Amino acid sequence: MIGGSNDAPDKKFRIYGRVFGALGRAFLDNSDKTVRIDVVTGDAAETLLFRKEVHVKGSCVGWSCTWDKDDNANVVIYDYGTNVYWEDAVKAGTPSNRLALVSLKFDKAAGKIHEAND
Repeated sequence: MIGGSNDAPDKKFRIYGRVFGALGRAFLDNSDKTVRIDVVTGDAAETLLFRKEVHVKGSCVGWSCTWDKDDNANVVIYDYGTNVYWEDAVKAGTPSNRLALVSLKFDKAAGKIHEAND
């Protein structure tokens, strides 16, 4: 498993991304991966507000997140190609392959986060 987090600019929310590889396979193998995206409150309680699992096939899968000023976010799930380790790709300037996009919207009236295409 590989994971990390990204805070909204106003620190009200945090996105955790965790990438789980296929059992019995090296993470670098071009294989099925599950990316779990959790959005939690930015306070000490970290209350879960949203969860989505995305299934992709890739090698050394990663994710990145961008927030806007209204606490909406885009999570891009990517790899750099078969058997390419992400650090090597970044050093070489290799462009990434976008495998999936999850767009999240913050509904201020309801105080909830949902997928933008819901």
